[in-house]
Amino acid sequence: EIGQGAHTIFAQIAAEEIGVKLDDISVLPVDSQYSPFALGAWASRTTQLAGNAVIIAAQDAKRQLLEQAALQLDCKPDDIEIKDSKIYLKKEPENLNPISKIAFRAVFEAGGVPIMCPSGPFPVRTRVYGRPVSTSSNSQSKTAP
Repeated sequence: EIGQGAHTIFAQIAAEEIGVKLDDISVLPVDSQYSPFALGAWASRTTQLAGNAVIIAAQDAKRQLLEQAALQLDCKPDDIEIKDSKIYLKKEPENLNPISKIAFRAVFEAGGVPIMCPSGPFPVRTRVYGRPVSTSSNSQSKTAP
C-alpha cells in the first residue's frame, strides 16, 4: 500500500464477493513470515493483480462458509444465500443466521481449533494478505492496526 487505497479496494472486493458488510473485512498488514515474496506495488496494477487474487480467496471463503452452513442447516450449499453478513435459506429469507454464528459452530463445536498467529488467536475471519510499502494516506483505509 503506497497511498493508492489498495487496502480499501481489497476489502470492498472481498465484501462484495462474499456478501458481507465492508466493516466485517479487515486487510491485515503483511507479515513476511507468512506472506509470499512479491515485487511490490509497481505501476498501476495493484488492483488488477492483487484484486483478482482477493476475488479468488473470497470465492473460496464463501464456498467454505456455504458448505459449513449447509451442514448446520441440513441443506445443500446451493439452497443458501449470504447477504449483509447473514446466511439464510433462499426459501426462508426471514430466518437469518449471522456468519459469526455459523463460523463459531464450525470451528469450536465441530472440534476445530482457533486460528493462531504469533500475536495470539485470530477471530475466524477471511484474511487477505498484501505487501504494503508505506502507510496509506487514505483515511478510509481498512488496514488493521
